Amino acid sequence: MATRADEGFFGPGSVAWKVWTFPTSALQGFFRAVTIEHLDPDLVAAVDDSGQVYKRTPTRYDRTMEYFAAVLFADAQTVTRMSDILMKVHDRSYGTNPVTGNDYEANRPSSQLWILVTAWHSILYTYEKFGPGKLSRDEENEYW
Repeated sequence: MATRADEGFFGPGSVAWKVWTFPTSALQGFFRAVTIEHLDPDLVAAVDDSGQVYKRTPTRYDRTMEYFAAVLFADAQTVTRMSDILMKVHDRSYGTNPVTGNDYEANRPSSQLWILVTAWHSILYTYEKFGPGKLSRDEENEYW
């Protein structure tokens, strides 16, 4: 398997690069991901509690897209630095969901995994739906 160091894993020519850089993938995929992510009521409570999606909508979404792009395209040092910043920002987002009574925490690993997988799936889905079509089994395995 290729690694970042040899540029084959996420670099030009990789399946991930092809999918994420297709003109409709990132934007439509992001819209889809945000919609699906809101099926988690505790995520909704965390987002609502922070108020940032209302107060600073463009900044919040720009930073989210920047982070996801970095995960795909940036070097490990940059991604680690950005991840540390994200963890600090999310560290302030915790509480009790007023609707479900569940505790929520933006840095909970299961919440972070939900967001990551939803985003990657949504990017792939929109690529296949509104782009060139389905990937081969080998390409899909490489993507995941």
